[in-house]
Amino acid sequence: FLLDRFPVNGSIVSGDNHTYSGSSTPSIESYNGHTHTNAEFQSGSGIYHYHLKTGNLGGTSSNVFWITNEKYYGNLVTVTVR
Repeated sequence: FLLDRFPVNGSIVSGDNHTYSGSSTPSIESYNGHTHTNAEFQSGSGIYHYHLKTGNLGGTSSNVFWITNEKYYGNLVTVTVR
């Protein structure tokens, strides 16, 4: 989960055990996420969630995964460490 309380799933291209009600994968929008039901959130229309971005490390075949959102879908919360 990110600090706006929405979950992060694996890469959309890696097959992260999503289940879709339609025949095609829902598109990812500018926040790098979308809404639908999945195994963890099956009721209603599902839940909004982000996906990891993927790429190759320095032109090699080694995959890297990261999250780089400049903006968030939800409202950020403050976390206090005690």
